[in-house]
Amino acid sequence: MAIGSESNEKGKSSGTQLRQVMSATAKKGLKIRRQLVGTHEVDRKMKEIENNDFLQKFHNYTNETCFAGVWGRPGLDIRTRNMLTLAIMAALGQASGMEAIIRRALRGGVTRDEIAEVFLHVYSYAGMHASWSAFGKANETFRMIDEDDVEV
Repeated sequence: MAIGSESNEKGKSSGTQLRQVMSATAKKGLKIRRQLVGTHEVDRKMKEIENNDFLQKFHNYTNETCFAGVWGRPGLDIRTRNMLTLAIMAALGQASGMEAIIRRALRGGVTRDEIAEVFLHVYSYAGMHASWSAFGKANETFRMIDEDDVEV
């Protein structure tokens, strides 16, 4: 247990702790996250966790490390980072998160043809099954976007 924290016998917060305070880095990350993911989606997620100190820890850490620490770095533009993320997610077989990543890439200016090229590239280095799974998820996402005529 951290010094200065209080908990009861079940390890739950005693209620005397303040809600998670967001660091300046986490605030920077949250701003970048809103730009990448969309303000509505991020605000919806933050509203869901506003009274949950446990989940706030995860989201604050994500804002600090992933969005401020990685996406906020100089050296690669957003389109390139989006394509790298697509390739990494596909290579790791992370289909459960792929729809959000595909939508983010489209919102960031990556075309459907470029997404196909990314997944074909994955085929050569991570295997046919990883590539095929990513193609399937992308096709499903494109179909949902086209049928619902919604903004990515």
